[in-house]
Amino acid sequence: MRGDDVHVLLEEATTEIPPSTVNVSEAVRTAKHRRRVRRVTLCITAGVLPAVVAVSLMTGITLSTYRIKAASQGPASGSGVAADVSASTDDGNIERSAIAGAAITMRAFNPMSRYLSITWLPSSVIEERWESTPLRQQYTGFESERRDRGVTVTVLARGQRFSEHEPVLGLKGWTTRAARPVAGAPAVCLSVPGDDASCPVLRWEYEPESWMSVSYTTRRELSSTTIAKVTRQVAESVSIDKPESVKLPFWVGGNTATFTPTRVVVQERKRAVGGSGARWSARLVLDSGSGTSTMTGGAGVTVEVTDVVQATSSSNRDRTPNTTVRGEAVWLSQDRNTLVALDGGTKVTVQVADARADAVFEDLCLVGSPDDSDLWTDVPFT
Repeated sequence: MRGDDVHVLLEEATTEIPPSTVNVSEAVRTAKHRRRVRRVTLCITAGVLPAVVAVSLMTGITLSTYRIKAASQGPASGSGVAADVSASTDDGNIERSAIAGAAITMRAFNPMSRYLSITWLPSSVIEERWESTPLRQQYTGFESERRDRGVTVTVLARGQRFSEHEPVLGLKGWTTRAARPVAGAPAVCLSVPGDDASCPVLRWEYEPESWMSVSYTTRRELSSTTIAKVTRQVAESVSIDKPESVKLPFWVGGNTATFTPTRVVVQERKRAVGGSGARWSARLVLDSGSGTSTMTGGAGVTVEVTDVVQATSSSNRDRTPNTTVRGEAVWLSQDRNTLVALDGGTKVTVQVADARADAVFEDLCLVGSPDDSDLWTDVPFT
């Protein structure tokens, strides 16, 4: 493949998607308003609604969510995306190198904050997933409905290492070889066996004992050289930055708010594909203090809120409501360890190992319209 062909492919892979021109109908706005009023009423009744939401309802303030936004860059770097990083100073575990301008390293992450900054991604990404535990933070941008190909960016807490059998999205086997440095840091390449020119995975020690990884796999007809170029361009756009608070479509109050978060997973489809609309889900895993959770994000209490499109028919089977909690019809398992509630286009699932699911649900309050991520909150504990 000629160099100019590679350039054309990269340009096509990074073309920005034009803004949507779809007008939301008055009927949809009215339906959302009715759902918002109903949920707010329930939250006020349960005493869960936080003061910040009460203020926003009175003043019309719109809560914003963490997003990857298209960035205007020059022709040399191509179109990209930029993380909208806040000025938060949640740096209790941050260690800065003595070298001026060096990266931030973390001995342990706060799962409720994001530290990864990614300023370039191929526009072929249709769905995004962020996952955070105390020991790693990971971004995955899926290219297909099957969620088996795309971009994965992983940063490990200081002192952690990638294992030899670390799974790579869309890659079943590899050989390791030295690679050109990434941002001046020593790097290794994971190549497809028999293809020495390939490099779908780059790993590098960006600071002593601190590792990052970027992988890119695709079902598109791209050469291994082009895939390697995409992988490197993503890698060179990644850094650790000031933490950005994770935003969720719900609040947790009462006794549940005293539990320690150990894992957060947020997933959102950025645009409709193949006739499917937007999809989203948010999962929060908490340690109630009984020791059932771990630094790797093990579950003591799990709260997951998804749109109904995400919830498959099999997952809803035998979940006909059999009781009420806080005035809402829910399905509650006999051992009270699992609760499922369906409300319009939203599904709430609570699973516990050392508590009562109905008690956790009583402490839970959804934002007015969970399917509108602009209303998600970065203050999920009240």
